[in-house]
Amino acid sequence: MDKRILKTKNNLKQTLLRMMEEKPFEKIGVTELCRRAQTSRITFYTYYGDKYELLQELYQDMQDEMEVRFCELQKENNPFDEAFKSYHNLVQAVIEKYDTHMDFYKHMKPVESQELWKTYYAFALKHLEEFKDNYSDRIRMKHPSRQICVSLLLGFWGFLITGYSEGMPSKEIEENALSLIDDMIGSGVYFEKAGKSSPSTPVQKKSVPDVP
Repeated sequence: MDKRILKTKNNLKQTLLRMMEEKPFEKIGVTELCRRAQTSRITFYTYYGDKYELLQELYQDMQDEMEVRFCELQKENNPFDEAFKSYHNLVQAVIEKYDTHMDFYKHMKPVESQELWKTYYAFALKHLEEFKDNYSDRIRMKHPSRQICVSLLLGFWGFLITGYSEGMPSKEIEENALSLIDDMIGSGVYFEKAGKSSPSTPVQKKSVPDVP
């Protein structure tokens, strides 16, 4: 993509983030956003259909960052792509992304900012289900998969929000969350193993999964 286009789009996203420090996403209009970003409405609508498309691209930027970190963790400690370890690495990548972008995620409150939460929830659930599908040949879910994905997403989100709101150190939240997810996926409550790859035989790699 042309560097000028990247600069313009990044400026719009950064302006949106700054405005969210002042008012809820629901009350931010395209006209005001463009004025603050010193960008014309014509330019805005050249790249985005509305402010929700801009928000979706912001989510995708964070998703891309987290996918890079997930791949790094997989190379570091999961060379055979074991399913349970992949879930562990997924959670670690999510926590690190959450901590890095705390200035944004602090606005993600289901009660106070319903539109913002609704859009992110749909985005995250889609990618969590895609991640789950990537390991469906090795892990079976004991209950309807969509219900389990929703349960994991909402429960884990609440776990993070509560920890940060109570002032817990990021490292402690990370350790607790990783311990929790390991307990959950290893307890047999949610999942049962459909098969286990041999440590001496690497599994066939699939395309890198999108993760929330």
